[in-house]
Amino acid sequence: MDSRGKVSHRCIMRMSLIVVLLDDLTGRPVTGSSARAWIENVKPPIKKDDGRYIFTDLPEGEYTVLAEGGTFCRSEVGCVITPGKAESLTLRLLPNSLYPTPSDCIRIEGKCAPGELVAVYSQDKAAAYKLLSDVKKGAETVGIYHPDTVNIEGKLLRVISKGKGSEFIRVKCISDPEASEYALFGKLGGSYPKVGTILAEASEVKADSKGNFTVLLKSRPAEGSGMICERVGVKGSAKEFPLDGKTNTVKVELL
Repeated sequence: MDSRGKVSHRCIMRMSLIVVLLDDLTGRPVTGSSARAWIENVKPPIKKDDGRYIFTDLPEGEYTVLAEGGTFCRSEVGCVITPGKAESLTLRLLPNSLYPTPSDCIRIEGKCAPGELVAVYSQDKAAAYKLLSDVKKGAETVGIYHPDTVNIEGKLLRVISKGKGSEFIRVKCISDPEASEYALFGKLGGSYPKVGTILAEASEVKADSKGNFTVLLKSRPAEGSGMICERVGVKGSAKEFPLDGKTNTVKVELL
């Protein structure tokens, strides 16, 4: 009862998941009506003005968080909800073909099979991140050296190690700030040495129903390093294409 002797009904919600949407090109939060985040078949999240989406009262289990809207491609990432713990994750949104191209960006326009997943990245060692120590297959955390001003939470990285193979990993969150150690979505598929391994930022997009895809890159790799474009999960599909420094639009075909 309240102070007047009347019965009051209080609704207590349990915070289960906090999702932050970031513009992958600028690193800034996506706010307003530019995009939305949701989970299929659960009640809509509480949307905050700072770009956070708060999901409440989610039962224990595995979920897929989706986001898209306006000038951004659809993006999704999986998460696990456990009892008594509120999860937090960063979901990065890549620009789509409607996104206004900044003058300092490179626009990659590609063609592949409809609905196919494509990744673009550079092998420029100077621009890539580095491992802080050797890592073993199955690791769920990785020490990553990168500029202090760069937020890599939610980033997709291409692990490239001479003689040891390569794979894509996605950074979940910082687990130990002092050691610059990050938790991953999933586990490492291979073992990699600190020396000779680079972590290249990658952009992953899905082609539309006509097989068209667009990727905007904020930074230009060093001359001669070129870019790699590949069909995700398809061995031997990687294609290198040069950047001549004279144009900001590049055409790529993966057919």
